[in-house]
Amino acid sequence: MEPTFFDDFVDGEPLTPGQREQMLLLINRLKRIPVGTAEMVSRRPLAVAAITDDPAQARGDLFSILGTATEVTRENVPAEDQERLGFDTYYRCTIQSLGVPITLYARHIPGAWALDKPLNEPCGVISVFLQTLPRDLDEDNRQTEGVELLFVADRVGWYPDELLGHLDMDVSLFEDVQDRKPLKERECFYQLLAAVRSDKGGRIEKAGRQRLTEERKRLEALVGNPDVDAKARAAAERGMERIEQGALDVVPLFNEPAKQRGELFVLAGEALRAIRVRVDDEDIQRRFGIDHYYEVEIVTPDSQNNPIVCCVAELPPGMPTGESIHENVRVTGFFLKSWAFNTRTSLDSEESPGEAKRKQLAPLLVAKTIQWLPSRAIVPPQSVKLAVGLLAAILALGVAMWLVRRSDRQAHAQVESSPGSTPPHVSLDHLHDKSDDGA
Repeated sequence: MEPTFFDDFVDGEPLTPGQREQMLLLINRLKRIPVGTAEMVSRRPLAVAAITDDPAQARGDLFSILGTATEVTRENVPAEDQERLGFDTYYRCTIQSLGVPITLYARHIPGAWALDKPLNEPCGVISVFLQTLPRDLDEDNRQTEGVELLFVADRVGWYPDELLGHLDMDVSLFEDVQDRKPLKERECFYQLLAAVRSDKGGRIEKAGRQRLTEERKRLEALVGNPDVDAKARAAAERGMERIEQGALDVVPLFNEPAKQRGELFVLAGEALRAIRVRVDDEDIQRRFGIDHYYEVEIVTPDSQNNPIVCCVAELPPGMPTGESIHENVRVTGFFLKSWAFNTRTSLDSEESPGEAKRKQLAPLLVAKTIQWLPSRAIVPPQSVKLAVGLLAAILALGVAMWLVRRSDRQAHAQVESSPGSTPPHVSLDHLHDKSDDGA
């Protein structure tokens, strides 16, 4: 960016067509700046006094703004500039931050925000200061006191009043996640990992227990509803079986990943693999303090031996790691995507060396840690049914044998008490059948 690029912007005046064209050019260039780089060079927090005291000195600087979005409108790029700039629409956001009104122009906003309606959405943005704007006129046609600041940015982050928002996760990043593809959503992944890692009060585990309670109520209502079709009832009954084991049904993670994005799941199963992954990216280390995490593959009783990948910030002390483990675990984490990755086939495969890897899909969750259950076996529901059936058969056989033996004892007692019965302790060995001695 040329040093003279910002010379045309004048404080206290509305934007001219020429200044607006310059602003759109700047918005287009901001998309080339990586988020991590922008965060490292931006000022924290927004220094309102420094800007209002000397706006010319602050012009062109990056600032980190945290505030509340109160309104968003869509603007159109002039038709003659659309091809050159590479986009045709952008957004005007009204934000309140530190008691100061801010007008922010950005190329991207959270898709869940309603346009042209009052909003009250917590937001954050790395933006460039351009100039101060004239304030609106009051009822007496007089300009209101104070200043309004004009910023531009590539995108606006969203931190809603819910668990992930409270953990400083920009949930709008989920909108760019693509299922059944390799993990390319670097910013979303590491923000989510940093968010769960920052949970110091057990809020995620508490939310997981609440999710189980709410899901139980929902499924009970479905099972008890006579109007529910057989397929939905079977799915609800399957979900109830998993909840009885303290976990949620994993089928939606495989079949409807887009609908589960960012949702909290509690899963229980067997960990088959747990490895430490080193993070060498300096910006990730500097921004989030993350230099490693653990990748754990688990299978659950209802995953049909298909793995679920859990990336966790830490493992319980003493939990085994390696390419081949067998440990009972439970995990409470946020679903990110259906991940497509390459995995090696078994060593006894007949595939050629050039085909030693195959593509596999697996749900990818991000969690703070895993609950290790070394002394508790998680028994699949089908195994429980078989065990109960076998026990019932053994009990039935035992009862039948007892009845037979009881009947034999009663018959024997009747013989002994009859008039023609043999006295006790008298052997019949010396008696012979008359037909044997020729009589």
